[in-house]
Amino acid sequence: MRKILIILFLIFFISLATAEIAEGSIVINKPQKDLYNIGDFVDVSFTVIVPSNINMESFFLVKLLCNGVESEHYKDSSIGSLKEGEQKEFNIKIPLIEEYVGRTSGTCKIKAVLDDDYALTKEFEVSNLINIKILSKEREFNPGEDIIIEGEALKKNRETVNGIIELKVIENNSTIKDVTGTVKRGYFLVNFSLPAETKAQQYLTKIDVYETYKGKKTNEGSTNFNILIRQVPTSLEIILDKEVEPGTSAKIKAVLYDQTGETINSNVTLKIKNNKDILLQEIEKPTGEVFEFPIPYNEPPSEFKVLANSNGLNSESEFKITEKEEIKVETINKTMIITNIGNVPYNETILVKIGNETKEMNVILGVDESKKYILSAPEGEYPIKVLSSKGNIFNGKVILSGKAVEIEEAKVVVLRKSLIWLFVIILLGISAFLFFRRIRKKKFFASIPRKKKPIIEKQKNENLSEAELSLSIKGEKQEVSFICLRIDNLKDIKNKSDVKETLQKIFDVAKENKASIYENQNFLFFILAPIKTKTFKNEKTALNLSQQIKEILTNHNRLFRVKIEFGISIDYGKMIVSQEPGSKKLKFSAMDSMTNAKKIAMASEKEILLSEKMNSRILEHAKTEKRTKDSLVFYAIKRIKDSEENKKFISNFLKRIEGKG
Repeated sequence: MRKILIILFLIFFISLATAEIAEGSIVINKPQKDLYNIGDFVDVSFTVIVPSNINMESFFLVKLLCNGVESEHYKDSSIGSLKEGEQKEFNIKIPLIEEYVGRTSGTCKIKAVLDDDYALTKEFEVSNLINIKILSKEREFNPGEDIIIEGEALKKNRETVNGIIELKVIENNSTIKDVTGTVKRGYFLVNFSLPAETKAQQYLTKIDVYETYKGKKTNEGSTNFNILIRQVPTSLEIILDKEVEPGTSAKIKAVLYDQTGETINSNVTLKIKNNKDILLQEIEKPTGEVFEFPIPYNEPPSEFKVLANSNGLNSESEFKITEKEEIKVETINKTMIITNIGNVPYNETILVKIGNETKEMNVILGVDESKKYILSAPEGEYPIKVLSSKGNIFNGKVILSGKAVEIEEAKVVVLRKSLIWLFVIILLGISAFLFFRRIRKKKFFASIPRKKKPIIEKQKNENLSEAELSLSIKGEKQEVSFICLRIDNLKDIKNKSDVKETLQKIFDVAKENKASIYENQNFLFFILAPIKTKTFKNEKTALNLSQQIKEILTNHNRLFRVKIEFGISIDYGKMIVSQEPGSKKLKFSAMDSMTNAKKIAMASEKEILLSEKMNSRILEHAKTEKRTKDSLVFYAIKRIKDSEENKKFISNFLKRIEGKG
């Protein structure tokens, strides 16, 4: 009995070793995977042990059970011819396609049937999912350039895909680009481009990958991501007024456009050149921002050129300085001063109404030229009005005296008075000659008078200051232009005859320009205060005066043994000034900018340097260059506009001064 039990145990153990699952007469030889994709084959193996009740009509069936759908995949009727206990193996491949699975995904089992006996495999999942991974990192592109999208596609069962890729670029739910390609061994690469005029923005990019079987999609997957189309500068436009009146500003704006005509925020370099192609100003501004380029009131009619550069694009435009005929009229006591403040010669007849009487005047003036006219009328105060073809240009009141209403040019009056005095002097000379001639005849002996030694007048520049610095004064707060002249060892050399003569020339030209002189150690300040110059615009006068001072000192160093080491600075600031009636002395308060002017003059080596404040006010008169020295910021003059005219003026001035010497 014990031996029988051992034999039965061995038979049972052997059956377990040769089959994983045994249910009756059907044994499933190997397990299925847990996951399949549509289109895969399930490879299944069965061993059938012929039972005792087998008959000739028996048959072996293999079915697929998926999602409630049962489909037969194998049938064997030869099993009925086998004897009881015989075994037969079946290796079957079942395709997982939609018509068998019932739908694109779900769970399935395989069922093996022999008469009333059957065996079921474990459940396994069937999926149609494809996972897509984008490998390319670039997401920003220029319109018109190649866009390369690279990636991989794996089915859910981790097997590679061999199928189709469809890429769509979408804007506002509309497809603007559609590209089709292939996926091989799970890898794809799509190369395409968008038109050059594509709008700069983000675009949704959709990728679909799928496999097919008999013309139908089996496995599929999709992914979305965004690509950005950059703004590409394509054109640069200069916007400006084509005609600009002198004394105003040319308003200039540069606009940068992209591929669709949208504006781009960037920087632009603007260059302004005159009709002689001379660069007047170069500046960098944000695009779309208006730049105002001031046009001097006396700028001659001409065409200016504007050049713009931004992001490799260039543009050019022009504007025209229009003609402007204009005069300014002012009265001082009995004198009427007419000045041409236009940019072309003035030649027009104007009407001057004094009281109830009107006089015609033909005024001919060059640019910046002034003429003085003496007004006369029976004693009294008169309203005065000046009219031109453009309308009323002056209203005022004057106190006059005389016999009748008259307007005479001042130089004519001076000439007439000079002729009268000349006639008087001639008459006196003739009378004196006749008188001394009569006396001489009465003398028998004549004595020779001793020659008197000429009295040498003391030089005026021993005390150089004509202006007085005061710590506390009551006066008017004004914006003042001033020149600082540094002369090394001024106290030691100012009394030498050659230096005295040179300094006197400088003082003479300073007085002609209505500048007040103030001495401080080795520095001479030439102050151009509106209270004395009668104008608030003294910057150009300061520039011209400094040039004349430089020329005088340079000429001195060429001619004389005692050299003058000097430096010149020009500054601008506010001070409180006062001048008592009848006094030529200007009183002024101290100000910090005088210290700054000294520092700049110390940095000057026989050249003219400007402070930052002054530089900003004379850009229309000079081209300058920024410099620094020991954290001190100043500007050097590179070129004076209308330099030939200035040189001629200074040359004539020096000849006149030298002639006086």
